[in-house]
Amino acid sequence: MNIQRNNYNYTFEEYERDIKSLIDKLSTVENIHLIAIYRGSIPIVVHLSNLLKCEMSIIKLEISSGTALNKEALKDEVEINDEGLEELLSISKKLNEGMYLKRELYKPNPTIVPRFLSNNFKETDNLVVIEDIYDTGKTIGLIQQLLKDKYRNHSVYYYSLFGRKNDDGVVYLKENSNKWVTFPWEK
Repeated sequence: MNIQRNNYNYTFEEYERDIKSLIDKLSTVENIHLIAIYRGSIPIVVHLSNLLKCEMSIIKLEISSGTALNKEALKDEVEINDEGLEELLSISKKLNEGMYLKRELYKPNPTIVPRFLSNNFKETDNLVVIEDIYDTGKTIGLIQQLLKDKYRNHSVYYYSLFGRKNDDGVVYLKENSNKWVTFPWEK
């Protein structure tokens, strides 16, 4: 079956212009540490990290089976494999009430749990989370809660290539027009 999508082919030329625009917006931020959201924004953040000559980290959203009925059971259900990764946030060690309620509000079954795949923040770093597409705000909401709980001493900024008006403080470059965006590296 051939499904026709309302598609937007984002060109490499548009991408280059948007990267320059992001660099301009970030030019006033000192000690930038970029955060990519696995998988969508990794190509963008790797590129920006090279251009800005700054460190980067990666956050991934894990999906649990959602069978836990309470906070303690959820802590036992979510196991994070820390193979060779230096610093990994383990929800089983530190899961506070606010983060649990936020996840439950967004998608109680299955539960979505953000965790760092890599994280080497310095005390003076200003964290800049880059998203490829800001749509519903669920992903950013979970990440904001994680960073607020664990990294409240850092300034955190949120940027997206495509987005829509929001109350999450996400600055976006292009309006998200509900079309499926095909990035140049996906063609």
